[in-house]
Amino acid sequence: MTRRTKKPVVRLTREGVQIVHELRARFEQKFGRAPGPGDPVFFAVEADVSGPIDQDRFDAVIIAAMEAAGVGAGIIHAYRRTGLLITEHNVTSCSRNDLQRWQAALEGYEEPILRPA
Repeated sequence: MTRRTKKPVVRLTREGVQIVHELRARFEQKFGRAPGPGDPVFFAVEADVSGPIDQDRFDAVIIAAMEAAGVGAGIIHAYRRTGLLITEHNVTSCSRNDLQRWQAALEGYEEPILRPA
């Protein structure tokens, strides 16, 4: 008897589904084919072959998008510390350990002190 590994389920909002469709279209435009099972969802657009985007570059893009969207500095700090982005949409699918790490990172954030010039 083989043991089945339960794959995580990611529920997307309507906007999330639209983003995935746009990423697929960009992939098809770039590589002239539909993405296959081994192709990444996020890929380096300037690359000549399909491959995952560098993690540091991915993080920089995510952080820049969060900053542009006005996401609070504490949440950005928690993302940097944990690599997680926990929201009301995905909190129920997160492990207890991930939630504890996320909460600790949020609680560990200290607002910078601004001093007059």
